[in-house]
Amino acid sequence: MAKEMIILLIDDDELFYKSIRLILSEKGVVIDYYQNALEALLKANQIPAPRYDVVICDINMPVVNGIEIAQQIYERYPVLLITGFLDDHLKERMLNVCDAFLEKLDISERIYPALLSAIRRKKSRLSITKVA
Repeated sequence: MAKEMIILLIDDDELFYKSIRLILSEKGVVIDYYQNALEALLKANQIPAPRYDVVICDINMPVVNGIEIAQQIYERYPVLLITGFLDDHLKERMLNVCDAFLEKLDISERIYPALLSAIRRKKSRLSITKVA
């Protein structure tokens, strides 16, 4: 049996969380959900660090935005950033702080493949760091 995937979801929209939970429950994914980005950062930075296979974070969050969150956790976790609308300026800002990104409109079919892609990219980043 494959190990259970555990994700940290940071999004201030509880309705979005419920839809993600519904989609990913079919895959056996466990979600640790936070609406408050600062609380989520405290959790992710605990010692010992919790085991998250991927951190999913909405870019447009109050107080601390998703890009700022990603900058703080990118070295430890695979990061999947999500947003309602993705423009070129936003893509440029996300370039070195996430492993994958999605627009919320694409979520239902693409969320699970995006999680797997983020995990693969994080493993790739780690192997490049070890070689250097």
